Amino acid sequence: MPEHLTALHAPALVIFGVADPRWDPSSAHQYDAVPTARVELLPGVGHLPVLEAPEETSRLLLDFAAKVRRHDIS
Repeated sequence: MPEHLTALHAPALVIFGVADPRWDPSSAHQYDAVPTARVELLPGVGHLPVLEAPEETSRLLLDFAAKVRRHDIS
């Protein structure tokens, strides 16, 4: 997936649950190759951050959207 995001040249927010049994959270480092990607790791969260940590996921999404709107991605 990271190689596809790099080709888009668009901001991306990648959220990993540290306790995800399906995907290895250490694979998040692959997104370092995407200059416009912001990676967030949520401790104690599994494969579905939006269901397991809705408040934290919402906060991350809203913050990211606000920064994209302001063109202030970091």
